[in-house]
Parts: sequence; structure tokens; C-alpha cells
Amino acid sequence: LESGSDKVLKLLNKGYTSKQTYETLEKLENAKIRYISLLMGGAGGKDYSTEHVLETAKILNAYPPKMISIITTGIVSGTKLAQMQANGEFKQLTEREVIEEEIELIKHLEVPNNVYFFGHHNNNLAKVSGHLKDKDKMIEKFENKLEEIPDEILDSCIKREYL
Repeated sequence: LESGSDKVLKLLNKGYTSKQTYETLEKLENAKIRYISLLMGGAGGKDYSTEHVLETAKILNAYPPKMISIITTGIVSGTKLAQMQANGEFKQLTEREVIEEEIELIKHLEVPNNVYFFGHHNNNLAKVSGHLKDKDKMIEKFENKLEEIPDEILDSCIKREYL
């Protein structure tokens, strides 16, 4: 589950739809199989960020995973996404916007308290993890990161190609 948004899935040429995700997760739930969700933070770029967050939260709320793991989307040279960025078809989020997107995602999650949110990937500037029973503390940690990290970093787009 990289995104719940059909627009984002199509943009990134993922080869599946949100409907297929719902169907697959229903099968897992019926078989009593728990899953871990790997999300692509910032995958919607500036155009689809809100939809990316809201549609992804809807799926996670409908079929809560054991753990939510989020990794900030990197743009690798020579890929279609890099070409789309060069052509202006994909507008990468700034680091500030990525953090704000994570805050919005957490605010929209209505999953059991024991679901773990893992955000300590190398690609993530703001590394915040915890059980979602502590949503407010996690949001506070993200907000503190927005205060601690210099604006010149927050207002830039880090090249994650080699992270």
C-alpha cells in the first residue's frame, strides 16, 4: 500500500488501483492475516498531496495494518519520475511539506492504538516513530522538528538518490 490515491498510483505507474488494494486487504482480513503497510511519503507531489493523504488514510482506517512504515519518495536520475519532474509534470514536495503531510496523515488515521507508525527510514528527514495511541505526542515531535530544522533545509528538496 504505497498510496490510496488512484491518481498517485497512475502517476507513478504502479500497475494497480485502490479498488484492487481494498480487495486484497479484504482477502487478508478474511484469512486473518495481518500486514505491514509501506507508504511513499510525498508520492503525490504538490498536485496530489492532499488526495494522497486522505485516500491512503481511508484504506488504512478500513483495513488497519500491524504497522505503518513511511519512507519519503526519492527521485532517482534516469527514471520516468525524474523526467516528469524535469518536464514540470511532477512537483516534488519540500521537506517542510513532507513533514506536514505526515502530520496530516497521522491526524486522519483512526486505527487501533496498538498500530505502530515507523518513520525512521534513512530517506526521512524527520524521523518519528511510535504507537498511534500516542498520536498527539508524535504530532508534537513532528512540529518540534519543524522548529528545530533550519528553514533553508525545510524549504528545499533533498536529493535522495543515494540515501
